[in-house]
Amino acid sequence: MAEKVKISREVAEALQTVLPNGNISGCIEKHVRGWDYEPKLPLNKLSTEEFARCCLIGYEIEETPEEQLASVYQRNKGSLILTNEGLAEGIKFTLEMLNIKIKGINE
Repeated sequence: MAEKVKISREVAEALQTVLPNGNISGCIEKHVRGWDYEPKLPLNKLSTEEFARCCLIGYEIEETPEEQLASVYQRNKGSLILTNEGLAEGIKFTLEMLNIKIKGINE
């Protein structure tokens, strides 16, 4: 079974402007030609296959690294114990989530 496409929140909002019309084949044809006006421009970031899968199978909104960090923080904030080792691990974890390399920490 095909998996749902992971898309940004911006693309999901644009999809919501076209999917309710019920004419999926017409939307796919329009996607092939390209979207040329707001708020549909973010849809141009999807390939035709991705767009069709979003229409037919569905999609999931992919969290930004900042949203992922906020989720981890909210789940664990009551159980946080601040130690030097825990602080160092938290810094490494955050840098990994944000895909940031700092010499002496994670490089």
